[in-house]
Amino acid sequence: MAIKEFYRHFLETFPRVRATVKVAAVENLFDFAGTNTLTTLFEVDTTNQEGVTYHQEGMQLIRLHRGKIKLLRYFFADTVALASAWDHSEQVAAAAATSGPRKTP
Repeated sequence: MAIKEFYRHFLETFPRVRATVKVAAVENLFDFAGTNTLTTLFEVDTTNQEGVTYHQEGMQLIRLHRGKIKLLRYFFADTVALASAWDHSEQVAAAAATSGPRKTP
């Protein structure tokens, strides 16, 4: 459930996401029902609700057991840029939530 909630929040914060997988690797290529590890090297452009786009490179690690995700981790090359993108988007969302509806003249 935590993974689903993370992605729900992520897509609310960054409604436009463009990801490109550069490399993908599977530990046990023919093991579909047991334990397996998948990794990807990716580039991603995320655009927040204001239209500001952030570029990031990273890796993803997924461990599966009997078809269910048991571990999901992301590793990003520039954690300062990542924190900046989230902080800015969270500040915008907080400001919109507290300002209330806008009056039109």
